[in-house]
Amino acid sequence: MLISVVVPMKDEEGSLPLLENELSALAGSLAGRGDRLEVILVDDGSTDGTAAVAEPICARHEDWQLVQHSKNRGFGAGLRTGVAAASGDVLVSYDADCAYPAADVLTLLAALDAGADVASATPFADGGAADAGALRLLVSRTCSTLYRLVLRGRARGIRTFTCAFRAYRADRLRRTGWRADGFLAAAEIVSRLLLDGARVVEVPSTLRPRVAGVSKMRVVRVAWAHLGLLARLAVTPAGSGSATAPARGVG
Repeated sequence: MLISVVVPMKDEEGSLPLLENELSALAGSLAGRGDRLEVILVDDGSTDGTAAVAEPICARHEDWQLVQHSKNRGFGAGLRTGVAAASGDVLVSYDADCAYPAADVLTLLAALDAGADVASATPFADGGAADAGALRLLVSRTCSTLYRLVLRGRARGIRTFTCAFRAYRADRLRRTGWRADGFLAAAEIVSRLLLDGARVVEVPSTLRPRVAGVSKMRVVRVAWAHLGLLARLAVTPAGSGSATAPARGVG
């Protein structure tokens, strides 16, 4: 089976050596179980040396490719571009800063093998851990509580809506057609999938601090964007996932 890992990047020059090491090790592990890894790096309008570092990395690996945006469009737009370029049976969204161990892709895949449509990492389940700022964790927990309330029984047991490290059955993700271009995309995608009846499961993972670069997320702005999406979800009936999309560019 072909596993496509899509990595949106914005000014991640310093993170790329670690990313290459982690995904190369993952490729070896996948080969051991008879699978092949495809990596799509999406340079989302970086202004540092991200593209210059990424190009030789991709040249060293047969199934790696670099796709570029001429200007910064946001995480959700980068993911959309990467998904369009990918050809795998399973699509994995992964953070360029290696916020979670890439080896945990194997755990996500095991959840899909067991029947899930979507497997998401979370630091909040038993066995998970988070080494992150208190504000970031507070926003994540608060958002997740609100999404569970708004989605009611459809989101039972989901601990985090803001984590972008997930594995999707490719056909389910491609049909989602999310609209958010920014960080809000992670919550929008999983919310729409839940509304459409997808089986979403979470697996424990460890949220790690950055080794290079700085976060591009603006917490207050993203928090307001979540409130807008939550308002739409509150009036969206089950089975109408396509109605949850906010205006393009939000988040």
